[in-house]
Amino acid sequence: MPVDPGTAAELRRVAWLFLLSALTLVLVVARAVVEALGLAAMLPAALALLWGLAVLCGWAATCVYGAYVTFSARRWPWLALCLFPLTSVPAAVAYAWLRRREVERKVLAGSRPQG
Repeated sequence: MPVDPGTAAELRRVAWLFLLSALTLVLVVARAVVEALGLAAMLPAALALLWGLAVLCGWAATCVYGAYVTFSARRWPWLALCLFPLTSVPAAVAYAWLRRREVERKVLAGSRPQG
């Protein structure tokens, strides 16, 4: 279904934000599970370091890109949540999911014949 270039650009931004933040969230949750099961001591030091580095980089990228995407869309409460360090990753996942659905509904409603 064809959409205008502005909507297509927003959908791309939202898709990338979802991918980045969801991957970061999976890494955080997986680390929490490993710690809870007591398996962290069995991880090689290099793997633990790379895992931590991936989480840190993912969190920072989510924070910055989430702020950019929500600022571009003028979603001020979501911008505040994406800028707050403890909520940036889950807020970015939630925002990307909800905004994609919102845009899809708008596009589908506009494509239906009136009558």
